[in-house]
Amino acid sequence: MLDEKFFDNLKFDQFKPAKGRFLISEPFLPDPNFSRTVILLTEHNSEGSFGLVVNKQLEIKPEDVLADLITTPFQLFSGGPVSYNEMYYIHTMGHEIEGSLEILPALYWGGNFEQISNRVKQNLYDTEQIKFFVGYSGWSPGQLQDEINQKSWIVLPADAATALSADPDMWKSLLKNHGKNFELLSNFPKNPEWN
Repeated sequence: MLDEKFFDNLKFDQFKPAKGRFLISEPFLPDPNFSRTVILLTEHNSEGSFGLVVNKQLEIKPEDVLADLITTPFQLFSGGPVSYNEMYYIHTMGHEIEGSLEILPALYWGGNFEQISNRVKQNLYDTEQIKFFVGYSGWSPGQLQDEINQKSWIVLPADAATALSADPDMWKSLLKNHGKNFELLSNFPKNPEWN
């Protein structure tokens, strides 16, 4: 078992929260909405923070929520516990979709849904170019920084390929790639009593 000093010495705040960064939940975060999640911050400013959980795939598909998408190869992800009746999407087609907002180079969110829908129905996009979500994750001003200070989140740089990936082991992979001490955390069982 790791002692408290090990956990206290980890640099959860090596990177500051910002648009285009990942939030990696600490292994024992008790909130079931965020257990072992990877969140892509799409906005972070003085008004608060907005992000999408990119590693929690649902059993339903986007067309189950929006019938006009017909049948697609895309999966639907739970973006977070807020506004679960709304659909969001990230994509690589910012130059093609009006109203798209850049998150980081080659990755955007939102934009004209009719344009997205038409291109999806014509099979012009594949799963490496767009990802659909219901709900989002949000924080009021200062709330996210408080949670980072409490070591609930590890902030890491994001990239488009990882954010668009459907890798079920994304949480573990990102921790492992962040250094030896974080690799140890990635191998902890969900319930320490199982060890």
